[in-house]
Amino acid sequence: MTTTQTDREMDARVAVEVMGWRNVRRRIRLVPPGWRLWDWIIVGNDGTGTRSVPPFSANLAAAWKVVAEMERRGFFVALDNRGWRETDGYWCEFASADYEEGGRATAPTAPLAICRAALAALDAEREG
Repeated sequence: MTTTQTDREMDARVAVEVMGWRNVRRRIRLVPPGWRLWDWIIVGNDGTGTRSVPPFSANLAAAWKVVAEMERRGFFVALDNRGWRETDGYWCEFASADYEEGGRATAPTAPLAICRAALAALDAEREG
């Protein structure tokens, strides 16, 4: 994850890489008066039936689905509310069963720490 990646871009990446969803697209919505708003959507297999990508990095209930998927993939999870820095109050780690691979992250919120750690764990797994 790059530091310039927005939370919604991260949500889209989580949808694809962690949740395994396909057909995730970026779309623009016109919002009066003359504003444009970008969002990430999931398109049904037949090209219809769109819905927004859940706010994994901002909503704890959505982030917990990420935890469940990572556990299904064989990762152990640790989540702590005592971050390493004042600005990062949460620490999360996903580790493989043998603790050889995994990813960890800190963030000001639990959902953001979960998403960052999940993506870091999958990046480490691919590189490993």
